[in-house]
Amino acid sequence: MKLAKSQQNTFHHIVGYSTLETFGYQVLTASDGTEALAQFATHRNVAVVITDLVMPFMDGVVTIRALRKLTPALKIICARGLADDAKAVKTARAEADAFLTKPYTAKQLLTVLAQLV
Repeated sequence: MKLAKSQQNTFHHIVGYSTLETFGYQVLTASDGTEALAQFATHRNVAVVITDLVMPFMDGVVTIRALRKLTPALKIICARGLADDAKAVKTARAEADAFLTKPYTAKQLLTVLAQLV
């Protein structure tokens, strides 16, 4: 199963990537929302997108909306930091299929994925 992950190069990005690959997921990465959309346009067989709420150029909410226009049934997980804007968090919760608050564990990530696929 292919997953697309759009997120800044952080500890959770690295841990999430290695965890997903260890459990048999094929992972595509992007550094921001615009790159994620480009990756998705090239690899349309992505089953789940994991996006950060706060990213440069295109934030998580805009990224989720753009992905939904391309593929309304696409499963999307949104990750957020504890200090993220409350309005953006509320909007992302309404538009994503699942939500993770950082720091999240490998077990939490895998549990959410199992619920979606």
